[in-house]
Amino acid sequence: AIRFDVTYWSSPVAGQKMFDFSPDTLLDKYYWYDPISSWNVSLYGTMTMNPGQGYSIRAPQYYSTTERSIFEGIFKGVPNNGKINVELPFANKSYLIGNPYPSAIDADSFIKSNLPTIKTSLCFWTHNTPPINNYYSRDDFAVYNLLGGVGTSSAESSGANTSAPDGTIASGQAFFLRTNSAGTLEFNDSMRILGSNSSFFKPSKSEASESKIEKHRFWLNLKSQDGIFKQILLGYADGASNDLDAIYDAESLDSNPLMDFYSKIDSKKLVIQGRELPFTENDSIVLGYKLANKNSLILEIDHQ
Repeated sequence: AIRFDVTYWSSPVAGQKMFDFSPDTLLDKYYWYDPISSWNVSLYGTMTMNPGQGYSIRAPQYYSTTERSIFEGIFKGVPNNGKINVELPFANKSYLIGNPYPSAIDADSFIKSNLPTIKTSLCFWTHNTPPINNYYSRDDFAVYNLLGGVGTSSAESSGANTSAPDGTIASGQAFFLRTNSAGTLEFNDSMRILGSNSSFFKPSKSEASESKIEKHRFWLNLKSQDGIFKQILLGYADGASNDLDAIYDAESLDSNPLMDFYSKIDSKKLVIQGRELPFTENDSIVLGYKLANKNSLILEIDHQ
């Protein structure tokens, strides 16, 4: 991490305060997220991290602004276990949620257990692009749903985050999701899996943990020579249709002011689109992009 990097954390132990986890973070760089008022500061990091909730903590103040250092935070307390509920009081709002266990959990199991309260897209902040004037201007959310995950850089890139979500949510990992309706989010021990804790964002490469449904997928990149990048996922899967599917289609966040790249169904712009099986040669998918400034772009298949 560099000084201005922020990471979304969730505590796997009871009674953990943000300051005790990262005592060298600047006093006003500990954040919690409210679905109505957005980001709020926990001054001096005095807030206790509740199980299943996510929090944003900036890197230590003494870190370099250019040279990366390894951050080693320590969670200290009684490990969380058993069923953990998180109240989601508002429909169609974003929540910062986190894995509450000292083990990875299976993303597909988590999603299926919480339908239809939540939409199926899980968004992981990667801070792949350094901030400009302390502001993150690009779309650096990796996205996962039941069809698969898209990253924020090419698999062959040398950037800090070169892998996409693989179906596991590591211990300590927080992420954004959006609700369909007000309700209660549930974590339980059946979602937990041994190992697979390497897929933390900032992630490292790991073997994918995929559900057993039939999937045929390919990932497309749109990029420029000056580093603008957007990836989308297209695929054919059991249970998917060619209309909008709550569990297989994910809307584009459109949070990069420089460029957006997406597939379309009706008026919806999608970063992940699932299509029905069997595949036919007559099938067609509409792609689109938005560009802030004139530029030369490269469209490529990342992998399949």
